[in-house]
Amino acid sequence: MPQPPAQQRLSTMIDQLRQQIAQQPDGACRQPRFDSQLFRCKGTRLADYLLELEHNAAQLAATADVMRRQWLGEKILDQIAALQRECQSQQLRVARERPRSDPRQRKRDEYQAMKHACWRCCNSASSIWRALKR
Repeated sequence: MPQPPAQQRLSTMIDQLRQQIAQQPDGACRQPRFDSQLFRCKGTRLADYLLELEHNAAQLAATADVMRRQWLGEKILDQIAALQRECQSQQLRVARERPRSDPRQRKRDEYQAMKHACWRCCNSASSIWRALKR
């Protein structure tokens, strides 16, 4: 079923914002980037806030209550505007306020990927061994 024009425009705006955020260095900051009234998210990465925005947009599409839809619509517009401003102002921040990537987090991610790869390999080897024993 085709989406109404307003939902299509909202979807397009969120897609454009997703592309802008993907181009940003999205490391963790020392403190949350936005007020807790605007985003409930406690994360400090732009991607964390984008997930909350997408969740709110999905709620908007599923809600039938007019008052709730109006409130969510206004909140979503405010969130989009805030994320766009944050993306555009990244280069203006002083070095200590810019997001930093955590090298330890990268190592933890690599470790987890290797751990899962090893588990899959061991799991498939044991199933082959069981098949050969029959």
